[in-house]
Amino acid sequence: QLNVEQKTTLSETLKHSDVLETIYRFRQELAALWERSTLSGDELVAKLEDWCRRAEASGIAQLQQFSRQLRTYA
Repeated sequence: QLNVEQKTTLSETLKHSDVLETIYRFRQELAALWERSTLSGDELVAKLEDWCRRAEASGIAQLQQFSRQLRTYA
């Protein structure tokens, strides 16, 4: 829900940092995952586990730490 100027600033910022772009993409994916009300509990868990696996394989410490934290809630 960003305005045009904010979207432009975000886009320009993400162009300058691969790590930040990756973190932002993972955040968007996770948000979309939670918005899918049509998934069964098992499907949601499977998709979340896949997200965590990919986050941990990203090599980005912040994503790895967040993924490990998410796993403690499951």
